[in-house]
Amino acid sequence: MSRKKKKNLCRTKPETENETTQRYLRSTFLPNEWHQQRFSDAQPFEKSLFEMDSRIRLFTLADELIEMGAGFIPRKDMICIATGLPAASHEIAHMVEMTNPKRWTIQDWGMKLHVDSFSARGFFAALSRETRVRAIQRHMDPTIPVGAPLNNPFCWVRRDVLPFGRFKTYEDVIAWVKDLHEKTYAAWSLDRIRHEWEIRINYIRHWMETKEAA
Repeated sequence: MSRKKKKNLCRTKPETENETTQRYLRSTFLPNEWHQQRFSDAQPFEKSLFEMDSRIRLFTLADELIEMGAGFIPRKDMICIATGLPAASHEIAHMVEMTNPKRWTIQDWGMKLHVDSFSARGFFAALSRETRVRAIQRHMDPTIPVGAPLNNPFCWVRRDVLPFGRFKTYEDVIAWVKDLHEKTYAAWSLDRIRHEWEIRINYIRHWMETKEAA
């Protein structure tokens, strides 16, 4: 084998998980009947948001597309949003909580699914985001308890991050999460969710209708 060919082989990088998902999605079409079934199960407020663009397609991780491994997948031909598991209200809350426009067109807004390898700083950033998301979601789903992220097993497993800054004990974390939840909930409303959602859908719509750079 020539040196040049060897050099090219060395430059070959393994496909990332996101690239694998995107390759799979490019050859996959979400049947409209699947979407209609999920749409009929959605709550009235959720439906009003999904109706803002006819290219939104709903699915659940229990569908045949489970290997997508993501809850929000923007494509040039459709916007795939999970409902049921995770709840549609949770994905909506994630969308409006994310303030960086560059991440509105990235699968799952560029967030990692697993936090077991996070540093202490990364862990608390993820916990803070999830707390805000659950507080926003509570406007659409009143059954969401205050401090909901603490019900997630990963919070209990990651006690190894303590102490960290002002968090000396797990009780400090609990108090902080509950306070952040209440403050976030007070700052949001259904009207604000609708307003922020529309801004993001318009941005994604423009991205969908813009040709990729050659």
